[in-house]
Amino acid sequence: MTRTRSIKRLFRKWQKEHPNFVTPDIVTIKQKKNYIIELSRGDFMNSTVFGVSLIKYMGKGSFRTVKGAGKSFESDRKAAIKYMNEIIGDL
Repeated sequence: MTRTRSIKRLFRKWQKEHPNFVTPDIVTIKQKKNYIIELSRGDFMNSTVFGVSLIKYMGKGSFRTVKGAGKSFESDRKAAIKYMNEIIGDL
C-alpha cells in the first residue's frame, strides 16, 4: 500500500471518530505531503453546507486540524472546490 493510500485510509478512520457536527459527510479528500484537504457536506438549518478543512497527519494515526485554514460554503459546492484547490496549491 502506498503512503498516500495509507494516510487517506487512516484519515477516514479518524474522521469517523471525529466528525464535524455541521459537515459530517466526506465528499472527497486529497492529500499533499502530510496534509489532508477534506471537502465535506452536511445539512444545517434546512440548507446544504459544504466545508473545507486542512488537516495535518501527526503520525501514528493521529491528525490535527490546521486552525484558520477551514472555510464553510452555504450551498456553493463549486466555490468550496475552488477553495480546496487553492489550499492544495499553497502547500
